[in-house]
Amino acid sequence: MAKQAKGVLRDEEMGLPDEQVPLLSKPTQDEDEQDVTLPDHGGTDILQFSAPMCFADEMEGSLKVDIIRLGTMKGTIAAKFATEDGTALSGEQYGSVSGQVVFEEGEHTKTIDIPIIPDGDWSPTSEFQINLTQEQNCHLGLYLYQCRVKILNADKFPTDAYADEIAEG
Repeated sequence: MAKQAKGVLRDEEMGLPDEQVPLLSKPTQDEDEQDVTLPDHGGTDILQFSAPMCFADEMEGSLKVDIIRLGTMKGTIAAKFATEDGTALSGEQYGSVSGQVVFEEGEHTKTIDIPIIPDGDWSPTSEFQINLTQEQNCHLGLYLYQCRVKILNADKFPTDAYADEIAEG
Protein backbone atom coordinates (compact mmCIF):
# COMPACT_ATOMS: atom_id res chain seq x y z
CA MET A 1 0.00 0.00 0.00
CA ALA A 2 1.37 3.42 -0.98
CA LYS A 3 2.03 5.97 1.73
CA GLN A 4 -0.21 8.99 1.85
CA ALA A 5 1.34 12.40 2.47
CA LYS A 6 0.40 14.03 5.77
CA GLY A 7 -2.33 16.62 5.53
CA VAL A 8 -3.66 15.36 2.18
CA LEU A 9 -7.27 14.21 2.07
CA ARG A 10 -8.39 11.39 -0.13
CA ASP A 11 -11.34 11.96 -2.49
CA GLU A 12 -13.72 9.98 -0.28
CA GLU A 13 -12.74 12.09 2.76
CA MET A 14 -13.56 15.30 0.88
CA GLY A 15 -16.89 13.94 -0.36
CA LEU A 16 -15.89 14.00 -4.04
CA PRO A 17 -17.69 11.69 -6.48
CA ASP A 18 -16.03 8.43 -7.46
CA GLU A 19 -16.47 8.95 -11.20
CA GLN A 20 -13.76 10.65 -13.23
CA VAL A 21 -14.55 14.16 -14.43
CA PRO A 22 -12.47 15.30 -17.43
CA LEU A 23 -10.55 18.52 -16.88
CA LEU A 24 -11.51 19.85 -20.28
CA SER A 25 -13.90 18.59 -22.87
CA LYS A 26 -15.04 20.11 -26.10
CA PRO A 27 -17.57 22.94 -25.86
CA THR A 28 -20.93 22.49 -27.52
CA GLN A 29 -22.65 25.01 -29.73
CA ASP A 30 -26.34 25.25 -30.53
CA GLU A 31 -27.02 25.41 -34.26
CA ASP A 32 -29.42 28.34 -33.82
CA GLU A 33 -27.14 30.40 -31.57
CA GLN A 34 -23.62 31.77 -31.76
CA ASP A 35 -23.02 31.23 -28.02
CA VAL A 36 -20.76 28.45 -26.84
CA THR A 37 -21.87 26.27 -23.90
CA LEU A 38 -19.00 24.83 -21.88
CA PRO A 39 -19.14 21.76 -19.63
CA ASP A 40 -18.98 22.83 -15.96
CA HIS A 41 -15.70 21.92 -14.28
CA GLY A 42 -16.09 24.23 -11.27
CA GLY A 43 -13.38 26.64 -12.44
CA THR A 44 -11.65 28.97 -10.05
CA ASP A 45 -10.49 31.62 -12.53
CA ILE A 46 -11.99 35.11 -12.39
CA LEU A 47 -13.25 37.20 -15.31
CA GLN A 48 -13.57 40.95 -14.90
CA PHE A 49 -13.08 44.28 -16.60
CA SER A 50 -9.58 45.75 -16.39
CA ALA A 51 -10.93 48.99 -14.84
CA PRO A 52 -14.13 50.06 -13.09
CA MET A 53 -14.56 53.08 -15.38
CA CYS A 54 -13.54 54.10 -18.90
CA PHE A 55 -13.67 57.45 -20.66
CA ALA A 56 -14.35 58.04 -24.35
CA ASP A 57 -14.09 61.29 -26.27
CA GLU A 58 -17.15 61.72 -28.42
CA MET A 59 -14.98 62.24 -31.53
CA GLU A 60 -12.89 59.04 -31.12
CA GLY A 61 -15.44 56.91 -32.96
CA SER A 62 -15.02 53.85 -30.74
CA LEU A 63 -13.91 52.68 -27.32
CA LYS A 64 -11.92 49.54 -26.64
CA VAL A 65 -12.58 47.87 -23.28
CA ASP A 66 -10.49 44.98 -21.94
CA ILE A 67 -11.87 41.94 -20.13
CA ILE A 68 -9.18 40.09 -18.23
CA ARG A 69 -8.79 36.60 -16.83
CA LEU A 70 -7.12 36.02 -13.48
CA GLY A 71 -6.18 32.64 -12.05
CA THR A 72 -4.74 29.39 -13.30
CA MET A 73 -5.32 30.09 -17.03
CA LYS A 74 -6.27 26.41 -17.42
CA GLY A 75 -9.28 25.24 -19.36
CA THR A 76 -11.81 27.18 -21.37
CA ILE A 77 -14.00 29.78 -19.67
CA ALA A 78 -16.65 32.18 -20.95
CA ALA A 79 -19.10 34.93 -20.02
CA LYS A 80 -21.65 37.08 -21.79
CA PHE A 81 -21.40 40.87 -21.98
CA ALA A 82 -23.89 43.60 -22.88
CA THR A 83 -24.15 47.37 -22.74
CA GLU A 84 -26.89 49.06 -20.72
CA ASP A 85 -28.19 52.61 -21.11
CA GLY A 86 -27.66 55.23 -18.46
CA THR A 87 -27.78 58.91 -19.36
CA ALA A 88 -26.17 57.91 -22.69
CA LEU A 89 -28.67 56.26 -25.01
CA SER A 90 -27.91 53.40 -27.36
CA GLY A 91 -28.23 54.44 -30.99
CA GLU A 92 -27.82 58.13 -30.14
CA GLN A 93 -24.51 58.39 -28.26
CA TYR A 94 -23.08 54.88 -28.53
CA GLY A 95 -23.75 51.63 -30.37
CA SER A 96 -25.17 48.85 -28.24
CA VAL A 97 -23.05 45.69 -28.21
CA SER A 98 -23.55 42.27 -26.68
CA GLY A 99 -22.00 38.89 -27.11
CA GLN A 100 -19.91 36.24 -25.46
CA VAL A 101 -16.20 36.22 -24.70
CA VAL A 102 -14.51 32.81 -24.68
CA PHE A 103 -11.04 32.44 -23.19
CA GLU A 104 -9.15 29.38 -24.31
CA GLU A 105 -6.47 27.88 -22.08
CA GLY A 106 -3.66 30.38 -21.52
CA GLU A 107 -5.56 33.43 -22.85
CA HIS A 108 -5.69 36.33 -20.42
CA THR A 109 -7.18 39.35 -22.25
CA LYS A 110 -10.05 39.96 -24.66
CA THR A 111 -11.03 43.37 -26.03
CA ILE A 112 -14.52 44.49 -26.99
CA ASP A 113 -15.09 47.46 -29.28
CA ILE A 114 -17.98 49.84 -28.63
CA PRO A 115 -18.95 52.44 -31.28
CA ILE A 116 -19.18 56.02 -29.97
CA ILE A 117 -21.54 58.26 -31.98
CA PRO A 118 -20.76 62.00 -32.24
CA ASP A 119 -23.91 64.11 -32.14
CA GLY A 120 -22.72 67.60 -33.17
CA ASP A 121 -24.55 69.27 -30.28
CA TRP A 122 -23.16 70.20 -26.90
CA SER A 123 -24.43 68.12 -24.01
CA PRO A 124 -23.07 67.27 -20.57
CA THR A 125 -21.00 64.14 -20.03
CA SER A 126 -23.19 61.07 -20.43
CA GLU A 127 -22.77 57.54 -19.15
CA PHE A 128 -23.65 53.90 -19.84
CA GLN A 129 -22.33 50.62 -18.50
CA ILE A 130 -21.18 47.22 -19.69
CA ASN A 131 -22.11 44.12 -17.68
CA LEU A 132 -20.60 40.64 -17.55
CA THR A 133 -23.13 37.85 -16.86
CA GLN A 134 -23.72 34.11 -17.27
CA GLU A 135 -20.16 33.02 -16.49
CA GLN A 136 -19.11 29.47 -17.34
CA ASN A 137 -16.32 27.57 -15.55
CA CYS A 138 -15.23 30.72 -13.71
CA HIS A 139 -16.35 33.43 -11.33
CA LEU A 140 -17.00 37.09 -12.08
CA GLY A 141 -14.93 39.70 -10.28
CA LEU A 142 -16.61 40.86 -7.08
CA TYR A 143 -16.81 44.49 -8.18
CA LEU A 144 -15.42 44.57 -11.72
CA TYR A 145 -18.20 42.57 -13.39
CA GLN A 146 -19.49 46.02 -14.42
CA CYS A 147 -17.66 48.84 -16.15
CA ARG A 148 -19.03 52.38 -16.30
CA VAL A 149 -18.31 54.34 -19.47
CA LYS A 150 -18.37 58.14 -19.55
CA ILE A 151 -18.65 59.86 -22.93
CA LEU A 152 -16.95 63.25 -22.87
CA ASN A 153 -18.61 65.77 -25.15
CA ALA A 154 -16.23 67.43 -27.63
CA ASP A 155 -18.69 70.03 -28.93
CA LYS A 156 -18.46 73.75 -28.17
CA PHE A 157 -21.00 75.33 -25.87
CA PRO A 158 -23.77 76.08 -26.80
CA THR A 159 -23.28 74.91 -30.41
CA ASP A 160 -20.67 73.98 -33.02
CA ALA A 161 -22.48 76.00 -35.69
CA TYR A 162 -19.72 78.65 -35.78
CA ALA A 163 -16.73 76.41 -34.93
CA ASP A 164 -15.02 76.98 -38.31
CA GLU A 165 -15.35 80.74 -38.12
CA ILE A 166 -14.05 80.80 -34.56
CA ALA A 167 -11.08 78.63 -35.51
CA GLU A 168 -10.19 81.00 -38.40
CA GLY A 169 -10.24 83.95 -35.98
